[in-house]
Amino acid sequence: MSIDEAAEAWLRVYATSVHAATAALQRFYLRCFVAWATHHDLVDLRFVTREHIAQYQAHLRVVEHRTRRGMKKLAPSSRCERFNAVRRFFAWAVERGLLIVDPAISVRRESRKQWQPANVISESEMAALLGAVDLETTIGMRDHALFELMYSTGLRCAEVSALDVEDVDLSDGVVFVRNGKGGKQRLVPIGRSAINSIERYLILARPLLVNHAWVRSLFVGMHGDRLGDGGITCAVHRAAGRARLTRRVTPHTFRHSFATHLLRAGADLRHVQELLGHSRIDSTECYTHLDVDDLAAAHARSHPRGKRR
Repeated sequence: MSIDEAAEAWLRVYATSVHAATAALQRFYLRCFVAWATHHDLVDLRFVTREHIAQYQAHLRVVEHRTRRGMKKLAPSSRCERFNAVRRFFAWAVERGLLIVDPAISVRRESRKQWQPANVISESEMAALLGAVDLETTIGMRDHALFELMYSTGLRCAEVSALDVEDVDLSDGVVFVRNGKGGKQRLVPIGRSAINSIERYLILARPLLVNHAWVRSLFVGMHGDRLGDGGITCAVHRAAGRARLTRRVTPHTFRHSFATHLLRAGADLRHVQELLGHSRIDSTECYTHLDVDDLAAAHARSHPRGKRR
C-alpha cells in the first residue's frame, strides 16, 4: 500500500474519535509528511525506514511558515505536534498489520519547553477592555455580554460561538458546553457580573439582532445568524483598540487571563483544570507561571530583609 493511501485510511479512522478541528489539523500535519515523502521518491509504505523518519524530523527544523511579520521557522511545539502525527500514523499501520516494524518508534522525540501563554492581560486591563464597550448600542450590549461570559468561564472561542440560548442557565448560574475540545461536555459556573450582562443582552439586544425565530444561537451576528469565530475576533480587536491596550489581544486572551487570574488568587489547580476542560493536568500547569513582578512582590512581602515598611 502507498503512503498516501494508508494516510487517508488512518485519517478516516482518526476522524471518528476526535473533534473535527483536531482531525483537520492532523490531516494537514500528515499531508505535509506525505508531500515530503513523495518529494523524496518514497511512495511505498513498506520501504519507510527509521532513517527516513529521522530525516523528516530534521527537515522540520528548517521548515518555514508565513506570519504577519514574514516567514518564520516552526516553533519547537509545532515541530513536536507535526512529528507526533507521523508517530501516531505509523503506530496505527503496525496495529492494522500494514507494517511489521514501526520505523518511527525508535526515533527520539525532540524535547520541548513547557508552553506559557504570552497574551495574558492584567485585571485592570481587562476592566478597561470591558469598560470600552458602548452599552447604549445593540452591538455594544452583545459584545459586553460576550466578553463577560468569556472572562467569567474561560470558554474557547469555538465553544462560545457554538452556544445556544438554552445552554445557558442564568437562574442556576451555569453554562453547558455541549461539544468542547475532543467532543467532551462540561458544566461551567458563570459569575454574577456576566449573568447581569447576559440578561440585559437577551432582553434588550438579541431580539433586535435575530432575523428568524429558528435562530437558536446565544450570540448573534450583524446578519441575524450565529456569531462565528471571525465575528468574535473582530469584536475583541475593536474593544481592545478602544481601550488602547498595547499588547495583542485575541479571544483566547480571555481564556488565558481567566485561568491566570484564578490561580494567582489561590484557586486549586485541579478546579481550574475542570473549568478549562483540560484532560491533562500539565496542560493547566502552564498557567502557574510567575512573572518578575509576582516574584518581586513575593520577595518584598516575605523575605525578612526585604519587607516593605
